Amino acid sequence: MISLNFFLSIRRKSASVIYWQDKEGRTDEIAHCICCLYCFESLLTVRYVRCFVNLKAGREAVFHEEPVKDGNGRKDAVVGGGVAGMKASAVLGQRGFDVTLYEKDEKLGGEVNLACATAPYKDKVGWLVTTLCKEMENAGVHIKLGTEATPEMVKVAGPEAMFLATGGKPIVPNLTGIDGSNAVGAYDVIRGKVTPSGKIIVVDSGLTGLETAEKLFRENADLDITVVDMLPKIGMTMYPAIFDDIMKQMEGRNLTLKAGCMLKEVTAEGIRVTKTDDQTEECIPADCVILAMGTRADKACIKAFEDTFDRVIPIGQTAENPGRIATSLFDGYTAARGFEPNV
Repeated sequence: MISLNFFLSIRRKSASVIYWQDKEGRTDEIAHCICCLYCFESLLTVRYVRCFVNLKAGREAVFHEEPVKDGNGRKDAVVGGGVAGMKASAVLGQRGFDVTLYEKDEKLGGEVNLACATAPYKDKVGWLVTTLCKEMENAGVHIKLGTEATPEMVKVAGPEAMFLATGGKPIVPNLTGIDGSNAVGAYDVIRGKVTPSGKIIVVDSGLTGLETAEKLFRENADLDITVVDMLPKIGMTMYPAIFDDIMKQMEGRNLTLKAGCMLKEVTAEGIRVTKTDDQTEECIPADCVILAMGTRADKACIKAFEDTFDRVIPIGQTAENPGRIATSLFDGYTAARGFEPNV
């Protein structure tokens, strides 16, 4: 059996040093392992193996048959080219629907592109986008990049249903000072739109928060970074092996971890927190505060499309309960697989 240590050993290797070969030369159709350790994590959570890229793994009894091919050329639209939208488009196309995917950026992938940008070794995650692109190509999906779809625009095309995969909105709590110039979003830091300096605070110790800290240390080893979280333990929502791996990369850096600290205010000097154990307050100095508090459903976007279309199906991060990339991918697959067309 391949061990966890094996995957940890290649997790930080760049995709450029990992080679895949296939007999027929159709490498781009292989759903490559991206070394995310989701399979090992699932053994702890659901007690059987699941796979980030092979959605049928562990669910063979449920998905033993191929999706029903009953599209008959009827039009469907998908707005959003992240993994949920891409997977839904591919499955709908495989079922025989005439599918058009709208993506506002010039590149498909959504949050996968952000994941790839956090570290050089995470370029392997991009293999997932390559696979999904090939699936859509084989399924005859029409792709419109650089197109910010509006309900009115999509309505002109006449689809019978709308799959909404525009992504969630970053969580920004309604706190004093949160809109100050010293408070920035983690996504903007990852994209390189913001380059923090001086003393830095990262709010939330989930995967995004810790990988943002790791990215910053890689770019400037002399930074002073504090990670705060309201939960009683840093990295509490993460798979332990991934958490340990990220923390190992930051050993020896000027990193301070503060668990059990609830953000109450952003000030010109840093932040004010309330300690969850004894309700005392503490002021933590910082020049820049990075918010990495996750995303929530974009209800305004959903409503705008629901006001125009009879059938709107939010999927992935757009849905009521946004999850991880793996759950977004599965959501897109099951929504498209179980979709019942108008009769």
